[in-house]
Amino acid sequence: MTGSGASFSFSHRPAFSQDRLSPDKLRELQDMFWAEAAKYNVLPLDDRFAERADPSLRPSLIAGRTHFTYFSGASRIPESSSANIKNKSHIITAYVDQPGDGVLY
Repeated sequence: MTGSGASFSFSHRPAFSQDRLSPDKLRELQDMFWAEAAKYNVLPLDDRFAERADPSLRPSLIAGRTHFTYFSGASRIPESSSANIKNKSHIITAYVDQPGDGVLY
C-alpha cells in the first residue's frame, strides 16, 4: 500500500481478467452463482433497500384509522404501527387510575 489509500485490481489474476475470461468460463461461473444462490435460499435477489426500508411504501394495518387505544405495558410502538400525528392537529386523552399521590409515569 502506498499513500493514504489502497487500490486493488484483478487484472493481474488471469481467471478474473476480462480479456481472458472465455464465454464458457463466464457461463460456468454464472451457473455456479445461481446454483449456490438457490442452495442457500437467497433468491429472489432484491436490491430495493430504500423502498423496503420506507414504512410508507409497505402495506398498512392502520390506514384510515382515526382512533387508537394503547393499553398498559405498550411501549416502543413502531412508527408504521402508530397514529401519524406529524404536522396534524390531534388530541390525546388519557384515563388514568393513580392510587394516592405520586408521579405518573
